[in-house]
Amino acid sequence: MKSLALFSTLLLALFLSLFAACSDDSSSSPTGTGEAVESSVSQDGKNSATSSSATSKDETSSSSATSASKSRGKTLVAYFSRTGNTKPLAEYAAEYLDATLFEITAKIPYTDEDIAYYTDCRADREQKDESARPEIATVVKNMDEYDTVIIAHPIWHGIAPRIISTFLEGYDFSGKTLLTFCTSASSPLGQSAKLLQELTPNSTWLESKRFAIGTSREEIEEWLEDVLRP
Repeated sequence: MKSLALFSTLLLALFLSLFAACSDDSSSSPTGTGEAVESSVSQDGKNSATSSSATSKDETSSSSATSASKSRGKTLVAYFSRTGNTKPLAEYAAEYLDATLFEITAKIPYTDEDIAYYTDCRADREQKDESARPEIATVVKNMDEYDTVIIAHPIWHGIAPRIISTFLEGYDFSGKTLLTFCTSASSPLGQSAKLLQELTPNSTWLESKRFAIGTSREEIEEWLEDVLRP
């Protein structure tokens, strides 16, 4: 009987020992909570990489604009905008290139009647007269400081308003880089750029372009990045 009792006690002790060992293994298992933490860390890493990629893209865009601006030196964006359609595009360009914005303002402002086309209005007469040079009320200070000049204007009777000719003849653009862009509802660029280039033969002219009214900021920036790429 004593032997049987002793055997039973030893058997119980062995059973309890094995049970305790199984419990310890279960609590230290690399599954469960451990996997959740690892998954969370992995997801955070992915989110961090995505965020870094987005930031990198923005920095690249900004860097492109800065690079284009620096490669062309100090930049001036001069615009004439009687009806207000050209002004926002000029502002987009100046902001993108961190350039100086200058408004070409007529000494005698154009009224609505002055641009009532095909009524023998002021604009009709000026555009027919190759020698017409409307006076400008505003002046660019220190034009010599600018290496690149972008001129924005509407299209009047197929060409730039004659006041743009006044502007180009009013300064020495020798050695400078020039380019223009125009806005119109339907008229093409036509001979506009060519006629302006003839007024400053000692300048380097880059591509000119026509934009529709209401063109987006993104389209202006893409064009500038392309045409001013080092």
